Amino acid sequence: MSVQTATDIILVDYGLGNLRSVTRGLERAGASVTLSTDPEDFAAADGIVLPGVGAFSEGMENAGPFRDALAAAVDRGQPVFGICLGMQMLLTSSEEADHVGEGEVKGLDFISGRNRRFDGDQKVPHMGWNELSITREHPLVDDVDGQYAYFVHSYYADPDDSNAIVATADYEGAFPAVVADESGSVFGTQFHPEKSGETGLQILQNFVEFCQTAWAREFFWPPQVEIAMQIVTLGPAGTYSHRAARAINDNVVFQESVSAIVSAVDTEDYQRGVVPIENSIEGSVTETLDSIADSNVAVTQEIVTPIRHALLAQSSEFEVIASHSQALAQCRSYLEDNYPDVRVEAVASTARGVERAREDPTIAGIGHPANAGDTLTVIAEDIQDRSSNATRFFVVAPETERMTAGGRSTVVVYPNANYPGLLLELLEAFADRDINLSRIESRPSGNRLGDYLFHIDFEAGLYESRAQEALTTIESIATDGWVKRLGSYDRRHVVEW
Repeated sequence: MSVQTATDIILVDYGLGNLRSVTRGLERAGASVTLSTDPEDFAAADGIVLPGVGAFSEGMENAGPFRDALAAAVDRGQPVFGICLGMQMLLTSSEEADHVGEGEVKGLDFISGRNRRFDGDQKVPHMGWNELSITREHPLVDDVDGQYAYFVHSYYADPDDSNAIVATADYEGAFPAVVADESGSVFGTQFHPEKSGETGLQILQNFVEFCQTAWAREFFWPPQVEIAMQIVTLGPAGTYSHRAARAINDNVVFQESVSAIVSAVDTEDYQRGVVPIENSIEGSVTETLDSIADSNVAVTQEIVTPIRHALLAQSSEFEVIASHSQALAQCRSYLEDNYPDVRVEAVASTARGVERAREDPTIAGIGHPANAGDTLTVIAEDIQDRSSNATRFFVVAPETERMTAGGRSTVVVYPNANYPGLLLELLEAFADRDINLSRIESRPSGNRLGDYLFHIDFEAGLYESRAQEALTTIESIATDGWVKRLGSYDRRHVVEW
């Protein structure tokens, strides 16, 4: 995949929009901008900007000749960026035409939803500076959380899927300020970045940087998991891994070990696997670290879920407490204080321990309170040593589905070397480019005693030039070893219980 030296952006000229201001803003952000009235120009562009000021119905009427070309661009995965009215036009429809008596007017329908009029006591249009609050990660909003942007509008986007909301602002109530489709390549801002000072310039730079990698959008988000696709994770049913996997798809099958899950994805027996990578109390799951280092898989998403442990048994009298080793460790203080004489036994998963408790009245299990069902009693709830207990899970996929864009990335580095300052050199490759490391961990290479490889998580997408430069430096350090790029991804929080 080659990196282009110029970023060619098409600014759609359909008669509405601050074309001169948007052009200047994009050029300041490093783009080569072409004002176009010809839909045939779109296919060769690195990205397309649909600006807009004015009425929804007029915008859709003027954009009519461009509709098919825009739809084709979306199908190709080209980034399409709507600004203000241009963002509203990305949705299915708007109340605006009904409000002025013009009847139903259809939008482009790239993002399912409807534009609605502010219906409270707010004055319209909403005009002025408002703070941006990021609700989920997307490269467009890197480094703008808490910053202010300039708005002028009477209607706001109301997507059918709340996951389409990337950022909100407040006007006597929160409303979507940035939206994106499920592929991540179609997005828009309700505010005007070209009028939003340094915040707007950062947004435009983020857009241009995303477009700089040739067809980076092909690697931006994991393909949406189809209903028929099976997700493999730790079983049996009821594990925390199962709960995380259901955030992707309800069609879940089980394996008894992390290594078996990763192997099944590596051989493409399954298209997705969900494995625990790190717990906030007990740290990294070493079996996962070793399995992904030894296999050819990609990481396409991170899922974070809170962990609530309960002690489950048929009665308050039992002789053994069986659960996964991580769960036992996470509840160590509670068990030592309340059951110092009861034997603990590590099993393959929390759900397996609960199954054993159902089968044997002398055994208690540790698991989520909902796993008690009708046959077990919740002896005690929230027995984890810290209330902030949470676990990160990786969604792994076949190596061919590795992505280069997203807010976070993971690599595994085997320097095959040992000399003073080696680790410092690895760290400086990221620090010198202002890339934050969220985790670094060493694991034995298995080749010889004292020989290590490093798992590194960092807060940048592989599509970013700074990340590419950092990894080029890392590869020059590891000339006798190797660097495995597991991919870029975004974080999803699962909080429903």
